[in-house]
Amino acid sequence: MAKLNLIAVIAITATLVFLQITSVVGEVEEDSICDCEDKEALYYKSVRQLMDANEAEDVNRFLKDFKKRSVCGSDGKFYESRCELVCKGKQEPESDLKQKKLMFCRRIRRNLNQQRRKGLQQSRKLERLENPVVCICPRHYMPVCASNGITYGNKCTFECERANVEPDISIVKEGKCKEDDQTFL
Repeated sequence: MAKLNLIAVIAITATLVFLQITSVVGEVEEDSICDCEDKEALYYKSVRQLMDANEAEDVNRFLKDFKKRSVCGSDGKFYESRCELVCKGKQEPESDLKQKKLMFCRRIRRNLNQQRRKGLQQSRKLERLENPVVCICPRHYMPVCASNGITYGNKCTFECERANVEPDISIVKEGKCKEDDQTFL
């Protein structure tokens, strides 16, 4: 327990040192390139100096975990470190880039993925409309009711509609959906 508390105190101290190191980025001119790797190396060196050699394994585990932690920018993108986020903000001052909670970026990424999926579905639907499947269906009347609430004249016209327009529909029952339904032939 005492060992864990010691590691926590050292981790907090090292994080404060790191924040002081990365705040130097704010003083860098816009045209220069931020050297985040050197600042991170300086941070790791300061952590190692804070720990005894006996806890070297714990230090290495902590450093590995810390290195994996990315930060979220107000632009909805993940950055590998706070230093990289600040540097990007200095390179593009009009972006007014700030650090946000990780959930902000995750939510944006989830929304983008949903929009991409919807866009993909729409493009597939458009592709089906542009390149329709040619259907030659018999004209016999054996109505089927589809899950979209439309009555089709027979299974062939239903399958044609599904192939060309609505791939997610299915047959609910044989016969009309409602007695007074218009039939799609």
